[in-house]
This record gives sequence, structure tokens and C-alpha cells, in this order.
Amino acid sequence: MTSVVDDADLKTFAGTQREYIDAYAGCMRGKGVPVDIAEDGTMTYPGLPADQNTTLEQVQQQCLAEVGVIQTKDFTDKQLQAYYDLQHAQWKCLSDNGFSVQSAQTFQTYRDRAQQTGAPDWNVFNGVPETEVGAGLSKCPNKIAG
Repeated sequence: MTSVVDDADLKTFAGTQREYIDAYAGCMRGKGVPVDIAEDGTMTYPGLPADQNTTLEQVQQQCLAEVGVIQTKDFTDKQLQAYYDLQHAQWKCLSDNGFSVQSAQTFQTYRDRAQQTGAPDWNVFNGVPETEVGAGLSKCPNKIAG
């Protein structure tokens, strides 16, 4: 899988975490990707055909560019830890289920990058072949702190 757009180059989203989740999911839906959001912020892609993995990645990148990211420069370590923990749990799920993922980023690296650039840059799907992204998301859905 190719790396996602560098978060440091993306515009800043102005709004709450929940507004971000809704805007991002709305963008995905507007581009034809089915998205469900659970109460805890978990995003799943029900009914996504296996042959649309590349399309999913492209749409995710388009929506990141359109919606932006929540800037994390001024986040506390506790807030950053919550973000990291969600991503690490998804990475561990992928790893435990046999997906080819790169090594996990440490919290210190994650925190330092977030504080320097305004957004962490860890993509837990790096290393996962494009043809397996949909299966990975089905088995290990995204969660967004909110």
C-alpha cells in the first residue's frame, strides 16, 4: 500500500472530534463508499466489494485532502496517547490477523511528530497490499477519538 497524504501538508479541520468524524464519513459516502460510525467512533465499511480496495485508499486520500486533519500541536500527552492507543490497537489487530504491516511506531515518535508538524504521521496500513486493505478494515475497523 502506498503511504497516505502527509498530514503535515493537509489543511486544518476546524471543529470538534465528532464534527470531524461526521465530515470525513460524509465525504466518503459522497464519493460512493459506504461508511457506518459506531457510538465509540469506530468507522466500518459495510458491503465494500473486495475489488474496491484501491478505490477505498484513493477516496480516503481525497477526503483527507478535502476535510483536513485536526491539528495536534497543542494536544497534551494524554490526548496524543488516546490517539496513539487507537491506532496501535488497529495495528495490533492487523498484525495478529496475519496482515503484512510494518513495525509499530513508538509513542515517543508519534508524539514528537504530532507536536512538530501538527499531525501524527503513522499509517498502520503501510505494508498491507492494496488488495488486502478492505479485508483489513473489515477485520480491524478504524476508530477515531471523539
